Amino acid sequence: MGSTPVQYLLQCRLKLAKQLLVSTTLSIKQIAFEVGFQQSSYFASIPAFPRSNFAS
Repeated sequence: MGSTPVQYLLQCRLKLAKQLLVSTTLSIKQIAFEVGFQQSSYFASIPAFPRSNFAS
């Protein structure tokens, strides 16, 4: 079963956000805006996104 266009876009944005969390020192707010979220509060509320979860 495929995903809807909206789900696909969200997955792409979150994938890019994960890469930025790992590879940059940008703030959560900066990353949120960089990947297209208008409100960083929505992005920052996603439980799987603390920067420490992505450090190697």
